[in-house]
Amino acid sequence: MTKNPAFYNVDITDANGVNEYLKSLVERTLRKLEAADCVELDVDSDTIRPTTLGYLASFYYLSHETVKQLSDSLKTARNVGELIDVLS
Repeated sequence: MTKNPAFYNVDITDANGVNEYLKSLVERTLRKLEAADCVELDVDSDTIRPTTLGYLASFYYLSHETVKQLSDSLKTARNVGELIDVLS
């Protein structure tokens, strides 16, 4: 990032430029993971807890979007045929 700051739209002459960029990147990523039900954020204690979906995504190298879609599909499956469709 310090070698090519223009690629990231970061002003490295500003002492906080890199820190602010990285902070916003982490916050956006955590919000995406929370929206996909992969982590639980506790703002009061500044803790991040992975959920079962988060563990599954990590273990099987799946995107948080894929895990969220699978979870939503499994919630709407009503019979064995629909469950097989989701899993296949």
